[in-house]
Amino acid sequence: MTDEKEQSALLDCQNGDPLVKINRIARTHTGDVAEYRESYGLASSFRYQVEIN
Repeated sequence: MTDEKEQSALLDCQNGDPLVKINRIARTHTGDVAEYRESYGLASSFRYQVEIN
């Protein structure tokens, strides 16, 4: 887990700029966790789309 200063540097923004945070848990057909992901993006330029086929 990164701290706020490191996040700001990675996202090339200022500490305190609004961010979008997405927590994703993907599960197998039996319900077991296959993936956990936390994603961050600048709210001013963030786009997110999900397609499930």
